[in-house]
Amino acid sequence: MDFFEIIQLLRRRWPVIVVTVLAGLVAGYATAPGEGSRDVEYAATVTLLANPQSQTGVNLQQAALLTTTGSVPEAVSDSLGLSSADAARRGVSATADLETSSIKIKAVRSDPGSAEQTSSAFASELIGSLSGTDLAAYDEQVAAATALIAEHQ
Repeated sequence: MDFFEIIQLLRRRWPVIVVTVLAGLVAGYATAPGEGSRDVEYAATVTLLANPQSQTGVNLQQAALLTTTGSVPEAVSDSLGLSSADAARRGVSATADLETSSIKIKAVRSDPGSAEQTSSAFASELIGSLSGTDLAAYDEQVAAATALIAEHQ
């Protein structure tokens, strides 16, 4: 087949070629993911490990629950300057892993810096809350021991 025969073939079959090209373009457009068709989200995860030498045991499942309820989200909203605890807790999850004695705090945000800042703030506030609980328990034990010593003197 020489060059002129190819040209004649294209002239005779041009409707088939056009329909095939158009079908390919439509299929490509319909299945393309598209740039910016959905919002980009960033996730940041902080992993907290339980101290195995701690005198008081930490209930990891309860600590994970405290991360997204109670005073921790309120403290995070105050520290990050958010409008409410609900705004702070939106997109935040905490899961306890009993096998590794750890808690994973994950924050999902539209900005990577905000995701990192949010997960770190939740981790810091959870540690502060648990430390405050430990300190209160320690103070109660000291008060009870002091009362026993005073009774026996």
